[in-house]
Amino acid sequence: MFIDCCSKKDIENEKYTKRLPGRWFVISIYSPDELPADIAFTDSCAGVLLLCFDDRDYENIDGGRKVELFKKEWADEILSIIDGFGESIDSIIVHCEAGISRSSAIAAGICKYFGKADNKFFKDKVPNRFVYRLMLNAIDTHVKVLPYSVSIERHKNIMNGNIR
Repeated sequence: MFIDCCSKKDIENEKYTKRLPGRWFVISIYSPDELPADIAFTDSCAGVLLLCFDDRDYENIDGGRKVELFKKEWADEILSIIDGFGESIDSIIVHCEAGISRSSAIAAGICKYFGKADNKFFKDKVPNRFVYRLMLNAIDTHVKVLPYSVSIERHKNIMNGNIR
């Protein structure tokens, strides 16, 4: 599984999206005072999850409006969507405005979910610690739902005494 983050400018560039390996899924992050990215879709795009939240790690008032923070429910949703795709996607791309903070935090969390190293997102990027922490908390409590056919096969093995 290829997991990466990028900027809004990158995801809107067809030259970038055409180079993504295999079938890809994108998590598109935008701020409440901005429009979502105009993603350069290709036939290889399997889907998009839109999330709207500020690049903050604390709640306060920002210019007269309440700051929108990343929510644990969204972290849970990300993991459930990834489970739902199973092996039908090859790449997960997370983008935000600059591709530095919000997107790198979610991408690093997804790497952890797959048991992969997340250090590349901490070398060149500055992952939002609040978002990253919520992703790790979601991983700790997430119940992975197996595809239907796998569940039936596991049930048969249990009934035959092959697995406990």
